[in-house]
Amino acid sequence: KVIILLCNCVVLIIFSYFGYKSTNKLASFEIPILIALSTLGMCIFVSSNSLLTFYLGLELFSLALYILIATNKSNSKSIEASLKYFILGAISSGVFLFGASLIYGNSGTINFDEISFIYLTNYCTNFCIYSQNLVFLTGLILLITTVLFKLSLVPFHNWTPDVYEGSPSSITVLLASSAKFAALVIFLRLVFEPLIMIKEQLQQILIVVSILSILFGNIVALIQSNIKRLLAYSAIGNMGFILMSVVSYTKSDLKYTIFYAITYIIQILTFFALIIVLKRKSNFNFKLDKLKGLSKNNSYICFSLAVVLFSMAGIPPLAGFWAKFYIFIILIKSNAYYLAIIAFIATVIGAFYYINIIRTMYFDKEQKDLITPKIKLNFIEILVIALGVAFNILYILFPSYMLKIISHYA
Repeated sequence: KVIILLCNCVVLIIFSYFGYKSTNKLASFEIPILIALSTLGMCIFVSSNSLLTFYLGLELFSLALYILIATNKSNSKSIEASLKYFILGAISSGVFLFGASLIYGNSGTINFDEISFIYLTNYCTNFCIYSQNLVFLTGLILLITTVLFKLSLVPFHNWTPDVYEGSPSSITVLLASSAKFAALVIFLRLVFEPLIMIKEQLQQILIVVSILSILFGNIVALIQSNIKRLLAYSAIGNMGFILMSVVSYTKSDLKYTIFYAITYIIQILTFFALIIVLKRKSNFNFKLDKLKGLSKNNSYICFSLAVVLFSMAGIPPLAGFWAKFYIFIILIKSNAYYLAIIAFIATVIGAFYYINIIRTMYFDKEQKDLITPKIKLNFIEILVIALGVAFNILYILFPSYMLKIISHYA
């Protein structure tokens, strides 16, 4: 089911690419193939059960992304973003390989289930020595560090703003939706299956990382004037929010974590569909001040964007509110009141910069010489945007039904 969801996201992304290509001179032959290769890598990644297939899937989808980010060769920021992501991604892969060598050297296997069995039963004679056990733990933590990098969590987040800003919009949405969801799925599988054995050691790391991510992402987003960079820091905050729901280690609450992730993906897909449409505006360069007075001639686009932003801010009764509400319930049930307070403060901060975008569209006056004409939408764009908006508005009518479906596969 995860693979089906990833494929559906990629189909929408390919549609958005053709919409983006109509306003930008990009190569039309290689990109869909590279997106397909990236998707194949994600599918291998999320279904892996050994260190070898994990690395194969990780590298396949990462290498395709390195090329996709640099597609716009005439833009120096695109080349810079690709190079930065490539270098940091190579370091991340090196960290994984070092961790994998420690794990294999101390357990003699690369299969996740066997690794867990050996640790729990001390089946391997090496575990008679505590120092060997410590080396093995180090390998497991390095393994999870690689996934935290792909989730752009603090302190492994440095690549995110530059890569989001430099990538073509249709590639940024691939990074922000499918790639994030694939990394989240494998993270949940690792934490709740093979790495459940180091729960005590890992839990403290996850708490610190989640607090740093949710505060840093939302605070730094306040001062951003570029929409893509704002979304990048917002993504860091959202990933921190998701991570907070995992620290309780309650399997029955996984459905709420996955629901938050799915809601976030739908919001991102809808948001970027609108951003790609706005790119037809001749002077639009992803700066917030270019949205001034947009509502005058483009009421449908502004209404759709406002719904998505209100949902991301957690305004009731939209889907984003319920996604955040479920996470707060998890934190309160697990007696992590300090995490709930931090999450609430970060949510209030996040609501400020989301609503600021809406204020810019509706209440700031546009310069007379830069009045935006009415932007025409094709059928696919109207459909994608309408479905995203409908989900955020109408979720309140069928909450238990959707959670039941997610719970069945969680």
